Amino acid sequence: MYRKRYWDERLRQAAVDLAAIAADHGRGAVELAIRFCLDQPAVSTVILGATRVEQLNECLDAVDSPPLGEDEIAQCDEVWSRLAGPIPWYMR
Repeated sequence: MYRKRYWDERLRQAAVDLAAIAADHGRGAVELAIRFCLDQPAVSTVILGATRVEQLNECLDAVDSPPLGEDEIAQCDEVWSRLAGPIPWYMR
């Protein structure tokens, strides 16, 4: 069931595209993801997850990094808009 839900080339391509956006702006993918969440006015909390100390440090560094620029947000929004179809509906 989950493979059918998440094994989608569009999702893999979105991950590649977001990593490229991050690299183009001198950020890592984790930093881009965390900053994107933190920079949303409607988001009051971001839950960080890590299985190793190095991952936790990367997440914490992202929290302290500068906010995303308008162009970064626009590029991320464009990637997200392409996923309107394959994103699963969670509010069941």
